[in-house]
Amino acid sequence: MKDYKIVMVGVILVSALGGGVEAAVIFSEDFSSAILRPNAVGYLGGWFGSAVGFQTWNGPGEAVIGGGALTVSTTSTIRSAGIVLSPTLFPSAGSYTVSFDVTSYVGDGNDSGLVRVWGGRGYDLFSSGNALILDTLTAQFNPVGTASSSLLGSALFIVSGTGQQFSFNYNGTDAVALFFGASTGGSPFPLVTFDNISVSTVLVPEASTGALVGLLGVATAVNILRRRRA
Repeated sequence: MKDYKIVMVGVILVSALGGGVEAAVIFSEDFSSAILRPNAVGYLGGWFGSAVGFQTWNGPGEAVIGGGALTVSTTSTIRSAGIVLSPTLFPSAGSYTVSFDVTSYVGDGNDSGLVRVWGGRGYDLFSSGNALILDTLTAQFNPVGTASSSLLGSALFIVSGTGQQFSFNYNGTDAVALFFGASTGGSPFPLVTFDNISVSTVLVPEASTGALVGLLGVATAVNILRRRRA
C-alpha cells in the first residue's frame, strides 16, 4: 500500500508539470512575398559598405526568389542565398532545428545542395571596424576585426524531399546566419529549389502555481499517512 501511494504521487507530479512539449517556430519563410537583395557579399556591423540588415535575404545573381520558392544554381564552387537572424528572435540558449523542403534538385555526382548555419558575435553596428561578412559566394559568416564566428550546423543532399531538417546548439547571444545554396565540382551544374524554411525550438510547459500547490498538499498527506502507519 505504501508503494502504491508513492507511485500515485509520481503520476500527479508528471501531470502537474504539464506532461507535454510543443515546438515554437521563431522564424519561417515560404517565399510568397520575400525579396532577395542583389548583394553577394555584405557586412553586418562595422563602417563598411553593402550593409546587411536582419531578416533580409541577400545573394548573387545565381540565387533567385520567384514563384513562391528560392532557386539557386552555380557554375563555380558554391553559390547561395543568405539571411541573418537577429538574436532577439531566439527566446533562450538551447537546441534549435532548421527545417526546409527541397522541392527540386538537379545535379550529378559532382554536385550537391547545401544548407549551413553560422553563429557570429563581437560585431558593432556601424560604430567600429568589428563586423561579420555574409559571404553568399562561399556560404560563410566571416569575422572582421575582433568579431568571431563558428559553424553551428550543416547539411549536404543530392535528392529532393520535403521536411528535411537538422539541429544546432545556440548560445543565446549570437546573430545567426542561414545559407541555402548549391555546390559543384564541374559540369553539368546543379539547380536547387528551396521552400518552407523554418527555425524552431522545443518548449516544455511550466507547471502552474495551482498545480504545484496541489502537489505539495498531496505529498504532505502521504507523508502523514506513512508516519501514522510506521
